[in-house]
Amino acid sequence: MKGLNALEIIFTLFVLIVVVLVVVRMFITRFTFAGIEQPIQDITETYNYEAAYSTCNSLCSKYESDCSNTQNAVKFCLQKANIDIDGNRIPGEKGKYNYNVVEGVPMCEDGIYCFRIKTDCACGAFRLSPETCLSILCNYYQQTLKYSPTITAELINNGIHYGNCEPNVRYWKIEDYTPISLPQDERYDSDWTDPDDPDDDIKYMGPDHWWVQAGYLTPCGVDIKTGVTFECYKHGGDKIRCEWSGIDIGIIEYCRSSQCLDDDDPPYKIIDVDVESPWTTDSMEDGKYYVILTWEGHSKEEIVDI
Repeated sequence: MKGLNALEIIFTLFVLIVVVLVVVRMFITRFTFAGIEQPIQDITETYNYEAAYSTCNSLCSKYESDCSNTQNAVKFCLQKANIDIDGNRIPGEKGKYNYNVVEGVPMCEDGIYCFRIKTDCACGAFRLSPETCLSILCNYYQQTLKYSPTITAELINNGIHYGNCEPNVRYWKIEDYTPISLPQDERYDSDWTDPDDPDDDIKYMGPDHWWVQAGYLTPCGVDIKTGVTFECYKHGGDKIRCEWSGIDIGIIEYCRSSQCLDDDDPPYKIIDVDVESPWTTDSMEDGKYYVILTWEGHSKEEIVDI
């Protein structure tokens, strides 16, 4: 009889332990993760930030100790900072987005790199920023590893991307978040208008804004959407020379500054049809020229001062 009572006591204790564990788990889930989809107060307070920063800081230290070694810079530039910004404690998730309350900058969770959280990594006056990292990667892949511009652009696009989340912040449903409007006198090809008001031409900063402004939409001169390179420059003192790759034949249109939109003034808007690379103008008057290459519904623009 005493043995039976002991078994009953052990079984009862086991049941109580299971119940306590279930209650504790429910409590933790309810109160620890209650902040899901709430805006982060500061990127330094996000889950896994310390671990990510430690990794970035270590890579930066290697670069700063031997900044002549290009691979040290490449490793830092390509390193993602896997942190959680939407509050579910899963760092670096695709499809997740939020914004930094302190900076007001929208971001995709899987598009945060070391140069965005370790912003002071530098060798002398040369800082590893998104822009300088792009330049380093272009030189590394093309000059050191001898890859073509198109392959280089693909490698960079695979290595550094703004992330995989809804790019149009006007679709974001975050309480108390107001999208950042951008200046009307500048070009922001990546940014977004109000999807519910097609007549509203105000553009708002998207999570891809930093990526495009740093040059990653056309890395090393290659349009990653089309694989076409296009470059124009001053040639022979008073001419413009353009070269491209990725297509054989294109249409060239060029004009001088503000007269570009004046279709009724032929001297300032000239079109050459079925042009092969390289293409060179006749002697030109001094001024700023806009040159546009058009092919199969696509176009790229270059600006050249004579």
